[in-house]
Amino acid sequence: MGSRVGWWLTSLAMGLGACGARTGLDVGDPGGDDGGAPAGGGGGAGGDEQCPGASFPLAEGAPWPQVGRGPLHWGRTDTAGPGFGRARSTVFGAETHSPPAVATDGGIFIASRASTLHSLTSDLTTRWEAPLGDFSDSGPTLGADGSVYVGAGDGMYAFDAASGALRWYFPTSGYVYSCPLLTDDGAVVFGSYDANVYGLDSSGALLWTVPTGSSVFSSAASDCEGRMYIGSDDGSVYAIDPGGQLRWTFDTGGRVLTTPLVTPEGLVVVGSESGAIVALTRDGAEVWRFSSAGPVRISSPSLGADGTIYFGTDNGVLHAVRPDGTERWAIGLGTGAPIDTRPLIDGRGDLYVGTEDEILFNIVENGELPEVTESFDLDSGFGADLPTDLAMTAEGEIVVGAGPQLWVLGP
Repeated sequence: MGSRVGWWLTSLAMGLGACGARTGLDVGDPGGDDGGAPAGGGGGAGGDEQCPGASFPLAEGAPWPQVGRGPLHWGRTDTAGPGFGRARSTVFGAETHSPPAVATDGGIFIASRASTLHSLTSDLTTRWEAPLGDFSDSGPTLGADGSVYVGAGDGMYAFDAASGALRWYFPTSGYVYSCPLLTDDGAVVFGSYDANVYGLDSSGALLWTVPTGSSVFSSAASDCEGRMYIGSDDGSVYAIDPGGQLRWTFDTGGRVLTTPLVTPEGLVVVGSESGAIVALTRDGAEVWRFSSAGPVRISSPSLGADGTIYFGTDNGVLHAVRPDGTERWAIGLGTGAPIDTRPLIDGRGDLYVGTEDEILFNIVENGELPEVTESFDLDSGFGADLPTDLAMTAEGEIVVGAGPQLWVLGP
């Protein structure tokens, strides 16, 4: 079982120098969030609050309908987080590396390497289990039409979220680790290890394919005009217009396994295994570049309410970068194990991240200085309990998979 391991902090130099170039770009104040329901439930589905002219077809009122919480991938909610006072868990028949999704009624969807998509109630009772043709590390996305979409080793699936009945299946010739994006024009967009980015219609029929130079692990983000951005193992970011036309590519200098985020001003921010976080204009021009000491491999960037960009590295450092690309602070976590999750930002601005040594951290900013206030041991005794990306319920509970367990941590 997990246990609380107390107050734990290893600090690095705090924001003492600019690693990214200043640009003079006015980035403003993002405010709000980019997906799901605001605190207290209700509200529009992902992205609509920041894109008034768009209507992303995510489940109405779902507190966390997809990885990153919305199509702009800010990883932020208005709901205040719980701390780690109470832990509940359930065990699957195999490991899960799937980012969980949380539905309007509090139900949780998550896939596992038992080649299964799991639907659970808010009290972690199994509602249904649907078979997949291969294992799945993809995260489910909850659609406004009552579908739940998820990738697997053999392609993309759509199920009825209420019953688990298969609606359609689209085969690929490579694993689909990518979490599906539901676009403003109704497409289901994802990447595959067969080096392609696919766009399907709501019935699972192929709309378009964009080839890349290598496998695609990254998930796609969308801006408010419907342009999509996704990374490839070839080191490039690909910008794709709504009809599937490739608009531009940008070489980051290292594999792009992370998922881009899009700021309210339309900047595309993406991490690279080269150690760089790069901000690009909508047209693919580099605005600034921040270089960290470790690879940015799994921890995708998140966007704070004040425009701060948060991300983790493989050397166990959590970074905060100002909107102009200069360092605000950096903090080393625990033993220096790689940070495996996108930072989740709650309504107070507190941060939650997980590391490869099975520890979940709660980081609170005190002015310009970060402080680890709590940590939770996800080691269940089942082996390598690597944490999935995090989600949060409408009640402020943290939802995370680790090894064969699904954890819900709350007050």
